[in-house]
Amino acid sequence: QAAVMASNENAPCAHCSKVGAPVRCSQCKCVYYCDRECQRQHWKSHKRACKEKATGSASGAAAPLSGAAASARAEPAQPSPVSAAGAGIGAVAGEKPSAAAVALPQDLLDIADAAWALEAEENFVEAVDKYGEAIKALEARVGDEPEGAEDRRSLALLCTMRATANLRAIWKVREVNKQSGADPELRRRAMHANVDSSRAAEADTQNAEAWLRKGQAALGMSATQQRSKDAFWCMQKAAGMPSLPAHLQHEVSQWLSISRKTLDSQTEMPPGCPQA
Repeated sequence: QAAVMASNENAPCAHCSKVGAPVRCSQCKCVYYCDRECQRQHWKSHKRACKEKATGSASGAAAPLSGAAASARAEPAQPSPVSAAGAGIGAVAGEKPSAAAVALPQDLLDIADAAWALEAEENFVEAVDKYGEAIKALEARVGDEPEGAEDRRSLALLCTMRATANLRAIWKVREVNKQSGADPELRRRAMHANVDSSRAAEADTQNAEAWLRKGQAALGMSATQQRSKDAFWCMQKAAGMPSLPAHLQHEVSQWLSISRKTLDSQTEMPPGCPQA
């Protein structure tokens, strides 16, 4: 079953302890979260207890988080560490309607949840392929350039999630191998992330996370002056959006600084000009 909005306004988030967490884990029905990022961070700690608490009731749940209210399904599915449904991009309680939850069809939600489960286990390569299944299924229904606003938001959400998985795959390899130089495979993934995030930003111009991922992908492809300029512009775009979710504000701030420094290092200053 999909998660529902929490009725207890005093419920603390199981990850950050912020009071008023709006969504509840639909498997154990015992913990609450602010959004999908908080659940992702807490999943490794909660996973075992979640299954134990759910024993004797449902055998699982399709989407432990969802920003939109949803009715229970008759047949339980497997548990997932994410709210791919649309907690959407930054869709948390109290935000403007422009950041409302994206209501993915249930079958696409199931695929996206499976992808998120792989991503939570740091199996990013398979997660990318699984997100691709959801994107292809959506395109089969609405085309690759959907006209409806909800369809465009759904496409933007899925493309952003696939872009994020590709970027996380890059960061994981660099972290493990202590690698910072050019690598053809990592550059290829950065290019794919750039294509997905660019498509997401075009489909939903108010998708702040799409602009963040687009900027990160630009720097992942190369650190030329133009890439750095593109990345800095994307970070500025994301930082200035009302739809930017709270859990991404620090990340955007960090990458705004990184892209600015990278751009500055690529920009030759006139003799005697003070450095900013």
